[in-house]
Amino acid sequence: MTPSGLTPSVPEAIEKILRDRILSGGLKPDEPLREVALAEEFNVSRHTVREALLLLDRVGLVQKRSHRGSRVTVPDRDHLREVMALRQVAESGAVRRITRDNPALDDLKSLADGMEKSAAEEDWARYGELDRTFHTTLVATAGSARLTQLFARTIGELQLHFNERDQARGPGPHDHVVEHGHIVAYLKRGQVGDALSLLDRHLSDAERWLLES
Repeated sequence: MTPSGLTPSVPEAIEKILRDRILSGGLKPDEPLREVALAEEFNVSRHTVREALLLLDRVGLVQKRSHRGSRVTVPDRDHLREVMALRQVAESGAVRRITRDNPALDDLKSLADGMEKSAAEEDWARYGELDRTFHTTLVATAGSARLTQLFARTIGELQLHFNERDQARGPGPHDHVVEHGHIVAYLKRGQVGDALSLLDRHLSDAERWLLES
């Protein structure tokens, strides 16, 4: 990631565009990412495109395969279980560190409200974006830049599973939308145990829902 205030390099700028396309479902799992076509689209060299694809490979969104070039990652059930296990550890650990006066709780409440609004409008693309931001913000409260960076990769990989599940049909299990706001409410009241219990159910239900697809 480029430090705040600095202009991203051309490969980083292309990586962001392609990452947004992958996470929004515009680029599907196993879809080829052809260097020549991308170089022509962005009016850059193939080397620059290759650098952008390498950045995507590092965060698990693209895989480079022998004799097949680069393709959007195809997630499988083992990958899903691994990603969800990492989420459980990272998010539970962050919740245990949040005090009821943490200013990040106001940001989380705004994100939770935004998700409920997006769900009511059936804007699932916006909902997915806010959901990723909510959980990343939750982990960021632990105060570890490295953990936050690793989690951003994890949550990005998870979006591949939601894309395969066809998120246009809805955001997930019953009550999944409003549970974000309930978690924040528990934390604002200092009820960490209740927040952890709900978070555990929230993540377990999401994993089960994805595995059943």
